[in-house]
Amino acid sequence: MGLQSSAGSQVQFRFEKCCNLRRKNGSAPNAAVYAQYTTKAGQTVKSPKTAFCKSANPEWFENSRKFVDVNNDTEIAFVVLDSAIPRLSRASKPLARSSSYSLGELLQMRDEALTKGVENGHASPSFAIPLDLASGEVTAGAEEGPSLILSVIHIMSEKEKAEHLAKVTDDWRSKQRDNLDGERAALAKELQLLGDSIPSTANAKILVDLAAGLFASISPLLDNNDILEDKDLVLHLITSYRVMLEQFLSGKAKTPELRVQYYGKGCLEMSQSLRVLERCLRKPELLKDSLIVTDIKRRTIRFETFPQEPGSPLGNINQVFSERETLRNALITESDLFAELSTSFSAEPTRLNLAHSPNPSPTVQMLTSWALLSSRAELKRLFWLHGAANCGKTQLAHSLIDVFGRMGVATAYFTFNNHSPSSSDEDADGGDEPPSLEDMTKAIAFQLAAYVKGLASSVSSGVLQSSGKNADPLDFPALFKRLVISPLQVHAQSRKKLPLNETESRPAHSIMQAPDPVVIILDDLDQCAPGQLEELLLVLKESLGDMPKEVRVLMFSRELGAVRGVVRRCAGASMAGFGEGSAGVGVAGLAGLDLGIDEDGVEGGMGSAPGTPGRVNSIKWGGDLKGDLKGKRRSDGSQSSRTRFV
Repeated sequence: MGLQSSAGSQVQFRFEKCCNLRRKNGSAPNAAVYAQYTTKAGQTVKSPKTAFCKSANPEWFENSRKFVDVNNDTEIAFVVLDSAIPRLSRASKPLARSSSYSLGELLQMRDEALTKGVENGHASPSFAIPLDLASGEVTAGAEEGPSLILSVIHIMSEKEKAEHLAKVTDDWRSKQRDNLDGERAALAKELQLLGDSIPSTANAKILVDLAAGLFASISPLLDNNDILEDKDLVLHLITSYRVMLEQFLSGKAKTPELRVQYYGKGCLEMSQSLRVLERCLRKPELLKDSLIVTDIKRRTIRFETFPQEPGSPLGNINQVFSERETLRNALITESDLFAELSTSFSAEPTRLNLAHSPNPSPTVQMLTSWALLSSRAELKRLFWLHGAANCGKTQLAHSLIDVFGRMGVATAYFTFNNHSPSSSDEDADGGDEPPSLEDMTKAIAFQLAAYVKGLASSVSSGVLQSSGKNADPLDFPALFKRLVISPLQVHAQSRKKLPLNETESRPAHSIMQAPDPVVIILDDLDQCAPGQLEELLLVLKESLGDMPKEVRVLMFSRELGAVRGVVRRCAGASMAGFGEGSAGVGVAGLAGLDLGIDEDGVEGGMGSAPGTPGRVNSIKWGGDLKGDLKGKRRSDGSQSSRTRFV
């Protein structure tokens, strides 16, 4: 979509990477890139350059500062610099330069890339433009010439927002109601734009990513011809999601911050609805069940008239963790048996004070879809997420526990890091021994008994059998089976089928009463002793077949060859690098592909000694992650880019 006005519009570029750059002597340059344009008054405006990256194919994934008061005719060029001394700007020289493009041409290239990506099943706004090498500086030895890969973020003015909203509304009303493909594509785009508009530091961001990931995961199920007879029911539900988002944009929220919370609340309820829809799409005969039809219609009406009530829509930021603490304390008070299981190790992940939010959208979408959708985790119920030290894995665990708690999904957490949050990496590699596997087993069993309704009795039976006067000491595999696996099996077998709602006299279809997932998160596996890690991995691998199908095990650690080997050889396991890939790649991987790195190993130092940066630099954060929602001017003169929906 081009710019609709000649003034007041703003645009921002996301520089991703360059390809095939070489100095004249054949060595890799130390490259940075910036954009520039000339105003009507003849003044040249430049964006700050990116960080320097020494590579023939440098990667940045950085956002430029916003250009204001631009229009379709504004001519923009891109310049690549090369510097022998990265931090000294005076030492940099032009290495390559693009031709000048009008902003209208750049937006058209972006839209064409999106259209082509949708056709291929992996929509992306990124596109490539050729670069001209600086004369006498570079010898072109590559088969293809140098190019710059970037994307364009168009930030609408208030007038353009209103015009765009009116156009979308008119288009939607002119569509026939049975255009399911068009409606789902529109919703996917709305969720993408919404995700790009909300700062990563906002608590609602992960809930938007949750909804976007779940919808992307179930979208292929809409191609099933068996649902065509009931397409109106599904179409109206999907349409109601978009109606809700549009209501928030023009609703009662008096501040952008409050509006973002409404988006988070709406996306949370949308995610709960999508889980129900996924079960129906997997078994289309469910769409004939009168109770399920009634439930879907009720949800549709709620989204179409979503209440915007006074107060904080998302509640207290620590609400989930406070509820978890209350449940743990109640269990300890209930019986001395559970006091024995409550270890001295923290039951919750430490929320680190990182400079930026460490939860990249593709990773969040991939893990939440894996955990919450039955069609994903039934194939891969053990998942390993690896990343460099201090890249935000524990912070991600904290965020996942919060969002799972809001979805009603029980999550047990244990860390092998027996150190304070302020400990350095060097300190973390020596000193105190990590918790034992027996400590881990007891802590997980205790949390499951506290968080999973009806599981406490099975866990207490296992504790009594293990701690009696005549009981023989159990090794880790036997203890894990008795306190974790067996109680979960008993609970799954004895779970009663409940009515869809309390007013109904008969139960709905059994698939609608499938048990909620149970997620076990094991953090900091890199802190385990080698023998300890080997035993843990062996027991987890052998236990997959015995675990109920609703149980998911999520492991976090730095890159570890031992873990990679086990996961690669295990049919029920998968893996990914923190922040790698895209949502589409992640979803495909969970359906059977091997996620993560190729067979030759890990690039960029992920296998390096603990404490080295490794691939932490491959996790690229966009500019202005800390910017507030009002687009206030920052100290460097730039403005927040997150104004698409808020």
